[in-house]
Amino acid sequence: MASGQFPQTGPFRCGRYGDKRVETAAQLAAEETDKLLMEVMFDQFHFSRHCLALKQYLLLGQGDFVQCLMDQVGPQLGARAGSLSVYKLNSAFDAAVRASCAQHAEPETLDCLGVALMPHTAEESGWDAFSLAYKVAQPLDTVLTREAMGKYLRIFNFLWKLKRVEHALSA
Repeated sequence: MASGQFPQTGPFRCGRYGDKRVETAAQLAAEETDKLLMEVMFDQFHFSRHCLALKQYLLLGQGDFVQCLMDQVGPQLGARAGSLSVYKLNSAFDAAVRASCAQHAEPETLDCLGVALMPHTAEESGWDAFSLAYKVAQPLDTVLTREAMGKYLRIFNFLWKLKRVEHALSA
């Protein structure tokens, strides 16, 4: 046998690509790993709870919360973006949570949710700079990546502008 070659027969026979036993073993291992990963993500880290929170808050599905948030932060957002205080906006956010059904949400979910200011110019209003933020820890950030959360924020900003128009028209 030449140096560096493995025996292809006997007890040391290496699995070759296309060997059904190797493919079956690899498939079974992959299925078991996927099952375990799903159990950990959904049971231990409550992935579905975070998905629901994204729908309710960043996609503005929690209607009474959105209305309360608009009522609370509206007066502050009329000012220039440069004069906004994240501390005051977070206080208004907390008041909106307490005044809506969001007060009954899981505390771990509400801990991930907060106020953020988008990059803005001095001429823009607070309405243009205001945003909600949702931050997740490891290992959820492997699924809810920075890029994915950026897309959620872009959708939030679009929906927020629509809600602002609706709020102004109803007033």
